Amino acid sequence: MGIVGVGRDISDRKERQRRFEAVFNNTYQFTGLMDPDGTLIEINNTALQFGGLDREDVVGERLWDVYWFQDNRQGQEVVRKAVETAQNGSLYRGEVEVQGKERSEVIDFSVRPIVDEQGNVKLLIPEGRTITELKEREQHLKVMNRFLRHNVRNQMTIIQGQGDYLASQIDDSEYQSCLEQITENATELTELTETAHELLQLTVEQSPERRPVAPGDVVKESLQQLGDQYPEAAISVDCRADALASADNRLGAVVEELVENAIVHGSDKPQVDVTVSKTDDHVEIHVADDGPGIPDDELAGIMTDQEQTQLTHGTGFGLWIVRSIVDDCGGELDYRKRDGSGSKVIVRLQQAGGEQSSEFDQSDRR
Repeated sequence: MGIVGVGRDISDRKERQRRFEAVFNNTYQFTGLMDPDGTLIEINNTALQFGGLDREDVVGERLWDVYWFQDNRQGQEVVRKAVETAQNGSLYRGEVEVQGKERSEVIDFSVRPIVDEQGNVKLLIPEGRTITELKEREQHLKVMNRFLRHNVRNQMTIIQGQGDYLASQIDDSEYQSCLEQITENATELTELTETAHELLQLTVEQSPERRPVAPGDVVKESLQQLGDQYPEAAISVDCRADALASADNRLGAVVEELVENAIVHGSDKPQVDVTVSKTDDHVEIHVADDGPGIPDDELAGIMTDQEQTQLTHGTGFGLWIVRSIVDDCGGELDYRKRDGSGSKVIVRLQQAGGEQSSEFDQSDRR
């Protein structure tokens, strides 16, 4: 009787597909698409070129059976664990070594689940970016730290010992003053190597993950130790019990460093006020003191945009430790001078979801 033709404009769909392929195949990192059981459906050109592979070599294979992991039993175990974690609806992220056509690389590896409206896992996305050079620099830094720490400590111990001996043998007050300065500087340099070692441990050797943290509990635990160490200090605490921040287990080191710095550089009888508060999106930890304030040289490059030079640079690593940890937690660090005297350091962290269970009283004074 006749023929009916139906046409449908798919220009927009084609354009979206071209854009997707352009992004998928031109990113610098390895990206793929898998069924929930780990079978590869698609892989981008970056990953194929790294392994010298064709698409037909990998599509339809389980990720851990592909060339990148064939001779790496530990890598295969990591991939299996990653797929299993993502199958259960959680993101997996870790480090793994992969074999390429010309070299092997250490990659920051992750597998994330894609779920439907009912929460069922339908697809998995494996991703990886090369961090080989970063790991090599970390290793070099660790070796250099061990070398310098060992040698500086040994030499400073000798200097301190000889200075103490000379001080016991010389009565002249002028020479006594010089010897005291020598031993004091040697002690400061030894402490500086310990702080540098702590910085390395906190910022390089540890890779903690963010989680909901109760800053009030962290403050309470930190101040218990500092209160015993500095009994002359008056430390007041005012924390919101319902504050829950996105941070990691190094937040205690941040609080301890800021409070101890406030005590050491405060008045003869230092007064330090620690407050935990909430805004709409953030949790803030305020550490205020009655000291002379932090010198501009110490703030350069950490709290301010001023570039450090040979004439403007800090002498300690404390603020660097604080800044590094806060940055890792996705937070902000702020410094303000108080009216009259003293200063205030503010740690601003993203607020975490969920309810908090905290035994810390809202107002506690030591």
